Amino acid sequence: MRAAQAAVRFDETRLFHVAVTRASERLMVSAVRNDDEQPSVYLDLLDPLPADAGGALRRPFTHSVAR
Repeated sequence: MRAAQAAVRFDETRLFHVAVTRASERLMVSAVRNDDEQPSVYLDLLDPLPADAGGALRRPFTHSVAR
């Protein structure tokens, strides 16, 4: 089980690296936050969480606008 998790993490890291290095002018990263899923840990690599006044870490979010 642990080896399978490591293999998945390795593949995610490889795919993330490919996506980031292919950006030539801009890189837009998005994530979904809900009760069942949390944003990828790779989001924290690109944009570390800011600390609020109480020291707790929170990621600000915006609502998407349908076009």
